[in-house]
Amino acid sequence: MNEFRFLSRNFVCNFLASFFFFGSYYLLLPTLPHYVIEIGASKIQTGVIIGLFTLAAVLCRPYFGKLADAYGRRRLMLFGAGFFGIVYIVYIVYILYCQASEFAPLYPIRLLHGLGYAAFIPASTAYAADLAPAERRGEVMGIFGITNVFAMSIFPAIGITIVNYTNSFSNLCVVGALLAMSAFLMAMIVREVRTPAGKHSVGSSMLTAARQNVILIAASAMFAGTTVYGALTAFLPVFAVERGFADFGLFFTMYAVGSLTSRLVLGKISDRFGRYRIIILGLLLLGLSSFLIASLSQFYTLMISGVCAGIGFGALVPSLIALVADKTKPQERGVALGILTSFLDLGISAGAIVLGFVGEYWGYSTLFGVGSLFPAAGILVIVVYLLLSTADRKQNIA
Repeated sequence: MNEFRFLSRNFVCNFLASFFFFGSYYLLLPTLPHYVIEIGASKIQTGVIIGLFTLAAVLCRPYFGKLADAYGRRRLMLFGAGFFGIVYIVYIVYILYCQASEFAPLYPIRLLHGLGYAAFIPASTAYAADLAPAERRGEVMGIFGITNVFAMSIFPAIGITIVNYTNSFSNLCVVGALLAMSAFLMAMIVREVRTPAGKHSVGSSMLTAARQNVILIAASAMFAGTTVYGALTAFLPVFAVERGFADFGLFFTMYAVGSLTSRLVLGKISDRFGRYRIIILGLLLLGLSSFLIASLSQFYTLMISGVCAGIGFGALVPSLIALVADKTKPQERGVALGILTSFLDLGISAGAIVLGFVGEYWGYSTLFGVGSLFPAAGILVIVVYLLLSTADRKQNIA
């Protein structure tokens, strides 16, 4: 482990596999809602079709993470990427053979697609954590997380371009399948770096991991921080235009710059000065970002908020992943990270749904004001946990 290199075959191939997989995922993000509405689905039906993917991913990710512990990271990465690509082919079959207004088959298709995502993400993340030596884990997870940032900044625009220029959703699905298969091929090249725990560990280890205090605290912090992210991505475009800022896209540019910078720098700092300090910093910046948007009146406020959100999110997620990897046994790491990353999706969904109700009745400014309280609550939970842990240690010494 001490001989870890970023240019090693295992890290590079896992990095590329993750990049291609996220690319396959992000192709659909801006394009599927428009397609579903065009074939006759209502807004509510569209929301359900989109949300079923997240539902399957959230519910099944801890179990697939445990399977990655039991049978190996590589096998689950191959299954997730391969299954993700196969479901894209199912999309194509649906488009070719179903009536234009028959959108009901999309419900089970989206559930199946979510299963592929649920299998790949915890396995790939746990594999990166396995590769990283403990003293460099924050740095390694920060660099590895750049795959998501790069994919998110490139592939949504590519997806929109494909649909606009070819006027064909099936062509988009072909590209998505090719990207998933590229992830599959990269995953084939990696080698397992730890011995799988075995099939008999599945039940007991899932329960043991779910009860660990550090996982519960990390999951709470993840939920608290990503709630702001969900609110910003869902409602900022509307609120910014309402306040007279048509060029709100620069917010997301500044977000990307901040997120990339923090992942390159703060992960390494967390190795030296501790995970909790960087996690609290991330939550603080996410809360500040939401608070600034609540009182949005100047364009520079929008830009500062974007930087704060990017640095905050880029600090929070890799540090939480490194913290959980630090505190769990290798044979429980997959399920632990499966639980943690499920709360990432839950937080994003809560930001869009729960805070959406706040915005509906009290307006967007109140929505973002309330949103800033979630990271504050996350900080409070961490501080209380650390104080209680310190008190317990002193009591045991005495």
